[in-house]
Amino acid sequence: MVSAIFLYFTFRTVDLRKMAEAMRQVDGLMLGLATVCFGLHFVGRAVRWRVIVNPMRRVGVRSLLRATVVGFAANNVLPLRLGELVRALMLTITEGVPLGSAVTTVVLVRLLDMVALGTMFVVVLAVFPLPPNIRHAAMMAIPIYLLALAFLLGLKFREEEALKLLEALLRPLPAKIRAGVMKLVRAFLPGLESLRSAWELALAVALTHLAWAFIFAYNALVVIAFGFPLPWYAGLVLILVVGFAITIPSSPGYLGVYHLAVIAALGLFTGANLTEDAKTAFAIVVHGAQFLVTTAWGIGYMLVSPVGFAELAAALRRRA
Repeated sequence: MVSAIFLYFTFRTVDLRKMAEAMRQVDGLMLGLATVCFGLHFVGRAVRWRVIVNPMRRVGVRSLLRATVVGFAANNVLPLRLGELVRALMLTITEGVPLGSAVTTVVLVRLLDMVALGTMFVVVLAVFPLPPNIRHAAMMAIPIYLLALAFLLGLKFREEEALKLLEALLRPLPAKIRAGVMKLVRAFLPGLESLRSAWELALAVALTHLAWAFIFAYNALVVIAFGFPLPWYAGLVLILVVGFAITIPSSPGYLGVYHLAVIAALGLFTGANLTEDAKTAFAIVVHGAQFLVTTAWGIGYMLVSPVGFAELAAALRRRA
């Protein structure tokens, strides 16, 4: 329902013929280079994940790349962002990493993504006057994720004190809920073996920024492919607006939500005089290219993976 509403607002004023014409004008070479950059961002994610997983178990980049791509592809076709669980399950089934530890590493990489978004937000804030509502939303959300990351670091390096703090914060809640939360947190503790040193954390943060740099390059090259007269930081603005928009619950693949967020981000550049048809065409292409690459790549991996569709589906049913 949410996606349907967003799709309605995406296309309600669009002239489909003009939108199609805008798509036909796209530079195919630039779009091809953009998709290469998008693919490389998965490699960056896999290398980062290896830094986090290897203190627990030596795992090759190829296996982590497969789990990463399959997980993102699953997010494109499964509800409730089950792709996050799929990533952990792939690591558990193929490499024998305990599921609790695998899930913890997935949580950690998502928190590291928020750190990178915070960096991009600071850069954009320095060069572009974001609307107050977007600026305030980001300034409220980013500290929450940073606090979550700080709590995980506390669990690693000051486990007893962190657990006592959590128990104190949960005290107003019913005993059953408190016990459930504490049990869940303790299940994550083995996965925190991945944070052995400040050096490994710093390397993971650097690789996170590298992966997101490829996403920035992807956005920037699609802008060039469309010939839009936008400043260099437009790709960062797109990342931020879309990144916060897709936190809204929607259908698999963020249909509608992603498109309207892209159109809204492009609308911030009023001096570019972009038409609604051109902005909508851009939204379809920038979403569609990565959707198709990710989904096709993920399906391809599953066809040659030691983990079959049936085995993965059964594991999801047991744990979802």
